[in-house]
Amino acid sequence: MRIFVTACNRILFTSYLLCLSFAGSAMGFSWERCGQQGGYFKDFAVHPGNPQVIYAGSDDSGGLWKTIDGGQAWELMTGEWPDMTAWQIILNPLNPDIIYICDPYGRYGLLKSLNGGQSWQQITDGLSSIASRMVSDLVIASDDGDSLYISTGLDREGDPPKPGDGIYVSADGGQNWEPCGLQGETALCICRCGDGTLLAGLEGQGLYRSSNGNTWDQISSIPADASVWQLDSHDNVVAAAVNPYGIYLSWDYGSSFEFSLSSVYTPEVSIARTSPVTEIYACIFPGFVKYTSTSGEWTDVTSPPLPYNLMLMGLSTLGDSLFCGAFANSPIFFSEDGAQNWTVLPSAPTSSYLSGLAVDPNDPETVYAANLGSYMPFINMPCLSRTTDGGQNWERLGPDAHGFFVHYSPGSSDTMYCGTFRNGAFRSNDGFSSWTAIRQGDKIVFDLIVDETDPSLILLAEWDLEFGTYGIYRSINGGGSFQQVLQIMCTRFLQVPQSGTFYAATTAGLYVSIDQGQTWSYVDLSAYNLLSLEWYGGDVYTGTETGNIFRVYPTYTQEISGGWEKPVWVSDLLFKEDTLFAGFNGAEVDTSFVMRGGVWRTPDLGNTWEMLTGDLSVTHIYGNSPMVMSGSALLVSTYGGGMFRLEDLQGIENSGNTQQQVIDRLSVSPNPSSDGFSLEVELSVSTLLQVTVYDLAGRVMRKLPEFEAPAGIFSLFWNGLDDYGRRVPDGVYLCSVSGSGGAHRYCRVVIIKR
Repeated sequence: MRIFVTACNRILFTSYLLCLSFAGSAMGFSWERCGQQGGYFKDFAVHPGNPQVIYAGSDDSGGLWKTIDGGQAWELMTGEWPDMTAWQIILNPLNPDIIYICDPYGRYGLLKSLNGGQSWQQITDGLSSIASRMVSDLVIASDDGDSLYISTGLDREGDPPKPGDGIYVSADGGQNWEPCGLQGETALCICRCGDGTLLAGLEGQGLYRSSNGNTWDQISSIPADASVWQLDSHDNVVAAAVNPYGIYLSWDYGSSFEFSLSSVYTPEVSIARTSPVTEIYACIFPGFVKYTSTSGEWTDVTSPPLPYNLMLMGLSTLGDSLFCGAFANSPIFFSEDGAQNWTVLPSAPTSSYLSGLAVDPNDPETVYAANLGSYMPFINMPCLSRTTDGGQNWERLGPDAHGFFVHYSPGSSDTMYCGTFRNGAFRSNDGFSSWTAIRQGDKIVFDLIVDETDPSLILLAEWDLEFGTYGIYRSINGGGSFQQVLQIMCTRFLQVPQSGTFYAATTAGLYVSIDQGQTWSYVDLSAYNLLSLEWYGGDVYTGTETGNIFRVYPTYTQEISGGWEKPVWVSDLLFKEDTLFAGFNGAEVDTSFVMRGGVWRTPDLGNTWEMLTGDLSVTHIYGNSPMVMSGSALLVSTYGGGMFRLEDLQGIENSGNTQQQVIDRLSVSPNPSSDGFSLEVELSVSTLLQVTVYDLAGRVMRKLPEFEAPAGIFSLFWNGLDDYGRRVPDGVYLCSVSGSGGAHRYCRVVIIKR
C-alpha cells in the first residue's frame, strides 16, 4: 500500500479517514470468547523449573497462551497485542520469565516479556522494513543473555509473500538491532551449536554457517537448493529439517552433515537428549518418528490418540516429555514416556481457525462452525463443530475435511449443507450426525444456496482442481445432479426474498439471474473481486477483497465505504433491522502493510460508520457467513480466535456533517519523518480540541490535554514520543483531532528510522 505524504484531504483521501469511534466507543466494546478449543500450535515451551507451566504458541494471529496447572486451564498472554503470532517461543535459560516470541507475518516482529508473559515490549528498533520484522526464529548467543540473533522470512514466493531480510543481531537484549549477513535472503531458522557456531537455514539456498556472526559460508553437505525449515542443536549434535529431502544430522557442531531420513516435508525436528544416548523426534509428512543413536534408525512412534492421518506440527521436547499439535484445529498431544504412549492435555487454548457459522433457526443456543483443516483432501479432522449451549461446550462432527462453510436449508433445523476445500459438498438431514456427498472429488465449493421456495433447487459455486473447471452449477433434484450454468469464479450467492431472483458475487463483478439461476446477466463492478452480499430495502450491498463496500441500486451503484484501513477483505455483510454490520479479514492478505480485520456498523446505510472491534484479540472475521445473529447477540468466526459474541448492540448517534462545519482541514508535514510532525488544523469556529495519536492496534501512544482552539489556522507539533517520553517504534500511526459535537479528522503519519 502506498503511504501518501500530503494532507488528509477529505475528498482525495476519503478511504484513509477513520471514524472517531476508533478512539472512543470502538475500544469500549467488550467481546466474549465462546470457543472452540484447539488451534494450529506452532511451538511449545516448558518452564525448566516448573513443568506445570507450559506456553503454547499459535500460528497466524492466535497469540501466546500459558497454563500454570499442566493444561487444566489456559490464559491468553498477548491480548493487548491483537493478531499476534507466537511462531517461536524462546525462554532465557538464566531467567525463564524472560520470554521472546516471534511474529513472521510482520505485524509486530518481536515481543519480549520480563515477567513470564504478564506484559510485553515490542523490540524492533533497527528493524526498519516490514521484511526485517518478519521474525521467524531467535537464538540467545551469549551466557548473559544479551547477545541475540534473529532470522527473518518464511516464503518469498508465497501468497502473500513473506520474504524476510536475512539475519540481524542485537548486543543489548533486543533493544537495538543491526543487520549481520544474508540480507535480502529468506532466512527460515537459526540456531547456536555447542561450540558457539551459528547456523542459518535459508529458503531454497541450503544451510549457512558462521563462526563470528558476520560472515556466512554455505555448508556443502546440505543440498544447495533445499529449504532448511528448522534447526535444533544440543552439545555437538545438530538436526536439520531439509525440505524436500528429509532430515540431516551433524555430529561435529554443524561442520558437516549426513543424510538420515527421507521425507518430502518435515515441519518439525527436535533433539530430546544427547546423553547417554541421542534421541531425536520429528514430524514428517504424515507421521511422527523417533531416532536413537543406539540403533541409528528412525522408527514410527505414532499411536492413538496421536492421529496417523494428520500433518503434525509444533513439536517441543524436554527429555521424555513431548508436546505436539496438528494442522487441523487440533488439541495438544502429550507424552511423558518418550512417545511410547500419548494422551491429550485436559484442555487447549481457544485459538481455533473457523470459516463460517450457522445458527439453528429454532434454537439460538445451537451454533455450527466450519473448521479450517490442512488445505489437503486426505489429512483432516471433522470439518464441523457444534455447540448447543451458546459456546460453552463444543463437539466435532461431519466429514473429515477442510471446512469452507456450513448453512441451514431455509426454514429447516435438520437439513444442512457444508462446503469444503478439496472434498466437495455434503448434505445432512440430522444435523451432521450422518451425511451424504452431493459433490465429490478434488473440488473447492465456495458457496451453496437453496431456493427458499423450492428446496429441490440448489445453486453451487465450485472450482474443480482436478479438471480445472469452475463456475456456477445448478441442481433441480436436491443435489442429485448438477449442470453448469455460468463459467465464472463465484464466491457468494444471495436470493431476493420470496422471488426467483439470485445474485452472485464473482471475481469479475456482480451478476444476476431472474429465472432461478438458469441464465445470468452482468450487473456492475467488473473491476472488483466481490466477496460478500446482502439485501435490504430493494438494493444489493456487496463488499470487495480490497475493502470497498457498494450499494447497488436498480439504476446505479454508490460506494458507501467507511474509514477502515485498506486493503482488507470485506468478508461479510449482515443487516439487523436497518443497521448494516461489516466484517473484515486481514489475515493472509497483504504483507506490504499491517494486516488487520475488524467489525464495523452503520445505522444509516453508509453515511456514518462506527467500529465495533473493541477488545477482539483476533480481529480477522473469516470465512463464508462469519457473522450471524444469535438472538440479540452478534457472533463472529475468526482466524485464530474461535468464535466471539458481542451482546452490546445499542444504536449509535449520527453526527451528520458536524466535522465539515467545525474542522475544515488537517494536514501533516513532513511525512514520513524521523524527528516529528507538524499538524496544521483549520477551524471554521472555535471549539474544544483533543489531539490523540494511536498505533494501528488502537492503543493510545500520545494524548495532549484538551484545549480551547480559536477559529482559523494553527499548528501543533508531535515529537514522536509517547506519553512516557519514549520514542515510539518505527511504523504507521493515526493522528486524531476531535472537536465539539463529534467533529473529527484523522490522518496517517509514518515514523522512519533516524
